[in-house]
Amino acid sequence: MRHVIFAAGLLLCLGTPIRPGHASDLIIDTTGGDCSTVGTWSAATMTCTMTQDFTSVEAHGTAIEIQGDGITLDCAGHRIDGTVSNKCIWSTTRFATGIVVRNCFFLNCHQGIRGYDGRSHLYEHNHFEGTGGGIAIVGYRIGSSTIRHNDVANNLCGISMEITQGDNFVYSNRVHGNGTGVRWDGSASVYSEFLFQNLIDGNETGVRTVGASIGIHHNDLIDNTEQALSTAAYSSVCGPEIWDLLGEGNHWSDYAGTDGDDNGIGDTPHPVLCGDGSNLTDNYPLMWAVIQIFADGFEDGDYSAWSGSMP
Repeated sequence: MRHVIFAAGLLLCLGTPIRPGHASDLIIDTTGGDCSTVGTWSAATMTCTMTQDFTSVEAHGTAIEIQGDGITLDCAGHRIDGTVSNKCIWSTTRFATGIVVRNCFFLNCHQGIRGYDGRSHLYEHNHFEGTGGGIAIVGYRIGSSTIRHNDVANNLCGISMEITQGDNFVYSNRVHGNGTGVRWDGSASVYSEFLFQNLIDGNETGVRTVGASIGIHHNDLIDNTEQALSTAAYSSVCGPEIWDLLGEGNHWSDYAGTDGDDNGIGDTPHPVLCGDGSNLTDNYPLMWAVIQIFADGFEDGDYSAWSGSMP
């Protein structure tokens, strides 16, 4: 089914634009909408559970649009293929609450999941496989939301948090092989948002912040070409993110310091490159990698729990 919606033009991670108008293949709303095309609908829980893979057919459109509050899309291990140019999932209702997207295999998406001005969203147990372009997860002006236990690989940008509204938690994700692993651009509140316990490895830039008042701690930053970069927003001063919490920071594969007292904390800070030529610091770099635990077979790389056909 073809549905047409419009959205204001916006800039995303590394300048990727939202197109001003597009079509949606399917719409899932509080009545179920087009859910029966790809799966089964539970009115009691407002959950669409996919029973088959789905490939978008609309050029520069959206595969599945979510309209309304309290809707769950459970792909049950099935694949959504955006055919490179499309957004795979877009929650388009402004200020929508309680949107859940889980257990999906996203392939070739211009954007995998896009949350727009939402609250209390949950994105978990998803795998994102890009083609070198596009963004896996976009959290635009979202608040009180959680992004966890996702495997994000081979995108222009892995996770892009933009002008966030506070109380967001991004943790226990593996983000690897992307241009930028995690980008956090602006934060409306002061240190109520956290990026923690993620494995961020093999990206061109591991973490990039732009004027984000967030806490970043207990992440493993491993073999990224540029481990981290902090850039200013609306001023010439970098920051103000904090790269450690309660005396513990992050593990950096390029840390060359020592641990003279064997307490697991490096004796000297790890610098974080700042775009103005100065450095921020992780004051308490961890000598050993944090043991990152992903929840189940949806993240372990062998796809043993996935139902759909995998590439």
